Amino acid sequence: MMNLSSPELTELYRQCIDRCLPFWYEHGVDHERGGFFGDVKDDGSLGSDAKGGWYQGFGVWLFAYYYNWRREERYLQAARHGWHFMRDHGRDTDGNWVMNLSRDGEILEGATSVLTDAYLAHGLVELHRADPGEGCLEAAREMLLRVRELILRPDFCLSAPSYTEPHSLNGAWSTLLYPVSDLLRECPGDTEMSAMADLCVDAIFQKHLEPEMGLIVEAVAPNGEPYTGRQRNLVKPGAAAESCTAVMIEADRRNDPDLRRRAVEILSAHFEAAWDRDSGGGVFYEIDLEGNPVEDRKAAWAQAEFMRGFITAMATESDEWIVEAYERVHNWAFEIYADGPDDLWRLAVTRDLRPDLGRKLDMVHHPRMLLSILQILEARMPG
Repeated sequence: MMNLSSPELTELYRQCIDRCLPFWYEHGVDHERGGFFGDVKDDGSLGSDAKGGWYQGFGVWLFAYYYNWRREERYLQAARHGWHFMRDHGRDTDGNWVMNLSRDGEILEGATSVLTDAYLAHGLVELHRADPGEGCLEAAREMLLRVRELILRPDFCLSAPSYTEPHSLNGAWSTLLYPVSDLLRECPGDTEMSAMADLCVDAIFQKHLEPEMGLIVEAVAPNGEPYTGRQRNLVKPGAAAESCTAVMIEADRRNDPDLRRRAVEILSAHFEAAWDRDSGGGVFYEIDLEGNPVEDRKAAWAQAEFMRGFITAMATESDEWIVEAYERVHNWAFEIYADGPDDLWRLAVTRDLRPDLGRKLDMVHHPRMLLSILQILEARMPG
């Protein structure tokens, strides 16, 4: 069984970070105009110079987080300039945060997803920790309150573009819970944010968790009834793992071991349902409630979210299955998605391991997984 306290594993993650963060700083940052490119290939070239709203918020978080950990000034500047780009260009005439911008800041797609707000709010909380003088915490709180207002409407349709009918989306609730939980660490007495954290956890576990199978249905109707669109009763295991990690982090803030344990057990249920035992491994992108794959794609981000979830679980739990499950995903994913052990991961493969979605790289889940895991591993190192 893999030794998760081994210096070799920690060193591997250090090497991955030393490869990943400089790559995204060089190729994913618009050093001239500010903001971040999300469509970057493994040779550093751009598939597009558009700046997606999700990537702007996540880029602010990524570089601010790394600065707060390692104190390299260039990463703080990248985060600041990314926020300034969005602050100056990222809202429509009604003040709503938009989904896509040109390199120069022209709006290409309007305010079609509240995940733009949630990712940006998370980035601003992290940027506040680096530079409290930017007014980021107040801006983040305003964004989160706006999302709460929208997401509770019975006709809500502004999560991800593929969900066109009114819905509640598991991935939206977890993406919202991360910044809410982090903001509460900065402002523990904020009763509105505390109520919002409860709202997020309750939505995941009461609206989206199917009790008989123990799996999180990705999209349901706003009242929790089955979704009426084509994605009815489907599970996205990677998004479920992401939600379990968000709940574990929030449980730590609350010092609630029972809530944390529940998230760990739900994480286990999704791994058992989604791991491909017939074709050599990997977590499926999407399954039904019986665990049958809906398509054969295996997205790198889903593997990354399970790896991050298992290591987060391991921080407080001692179950052997957690180490075994992490080892299975780790060995499979490091072999399949990259050309070398410290290389960046491409987006997806098919069930027979053919590359899917080209040579585009993942700016969101892969670097966040590396940073999260390395911090936990370093905390476990003796001395």
